[in-house]
Amino acid sequence: MVLRMASWGRWRVPVALATIAPPLTGHQHILVRQMLKDGVPPAWTRQVVVVAEAGLAANATLRLITAHK
Repeated sequence: MVLRMASWGRWRVPVALATIAPPLTGHQHILVRQMLKDGVPPAWTRQVVVVAEAGLAANATLRLITAHK
């Protein structure tokens, strides 16, 4: 499972959930990149922090995270 959470202070709210298909190589990377592209933060947001497991550190994903800064 790939889970995307929004955090406000002490509160954490799940906003997206996707199931990984084990037979598809790199499917988790595709899902994470799609969630990053689809996730539009509210206008009042001052900062976006991306936290991911080390296993999701594909080069394309890291480039996408860097581009969101």
